[in-house]
Parts: sequence; structure tokens; C-alpha cells
Amino acid sequence: MTLSNKGSVGVSHLVYPNRVLPFAATPYTLAAGGQATHTWPGGTTPDRTYDLSVYGPDRFLRRFAGDATGTSPVVSAALVLGRTLGLKLTLGNPSRGPVTFTLAANDFVTKTQTVTVGAGASSSVTWPVDQWGYYDLVVSALGGFRYRFACRVG
Repeated sequence: MTLSNKGSVGVSHLVYPNRVLPFAATPYTLAAGGQATHTWPGGTTPDRTYDLSVYGPDRFLRRFAGDATGTSPVVSAALVLGRTLGLKLTLGNPSRGPVTFTLAANDFVTKTQTVTVGAGASSSVTWPVDQWGYYDLVVSALGGFRYRFACRVG
């Protein structure tokens, strides 16, 4: 996992394992324009699973849970700035069959959406934010895949 700071001031993040490893924070302080890499050793467990959370300022939270088989879904998020704020999610499917993603609001807006992505394909979805730019959603798929994205756009 790569942590990056595209802002103009430094920012601190804490990475926590949610299971498999002892619950202890790994801190990262990123200078303006800086990056850091965190490697999850959970992929070496017998079931090759991972489950970790990253906490930062202004309600920033990312949770990543799944397996490290190389065929599990992939989700990335990017901020949508401009007149209409949002969060652009890219849902990827490296497997040989279709994957159905469920996107569900956890707070701030009320919305649920399902998206089926074909084998080896990807699809993009723009997720709404509340009137102050906050979002909190969970993206899940079969097999224990569960990513959570929460923070503020703007």
C-alpha cells in the first residue's frame, strides 16, 4: 500500500491491523508531496488474507480486507473536484468470471448500488458526498472482500 500526501502541509497517518496480527499502530508522517509504503505481512498467512485500516485527519479512514491470491477484486478511489464534488471509484476484476460489487453508504448519504464487472475488466462509479463534502461507504464482494472509504472532498 502506498500512502501519499498531495497537499501543501505535512500529514500523519496510522495503520492498524484489524486481525491476524497484534493490534498495534504503525505511524507515518508524510511531508507535503511525500509518500510512504506499508507492506502487509498477512499475505504470508495460511489463508493469505489481509485486513488493515488507515486513519488520518478530517475523518480519513480506509479499510482494506480481502485475500492476496491475485484474483480478488481491486478498488481505487479518487476525489472528484469542481462544481459537483464526489468520489470516483474504479472497480477492477482480475478474475476469470464476473464479480458483483455492492456499494453501501455507511454515513452522510443514503445510497446502495450494485455493479457487476466482467472478467478482466473494470468499471467506474461516482459516489455522492453530503453538502459539506463528507462520504463514508463500504465496497464489498463475495469471498470476504471489503473496502471502506471515509473522509471529506474539498
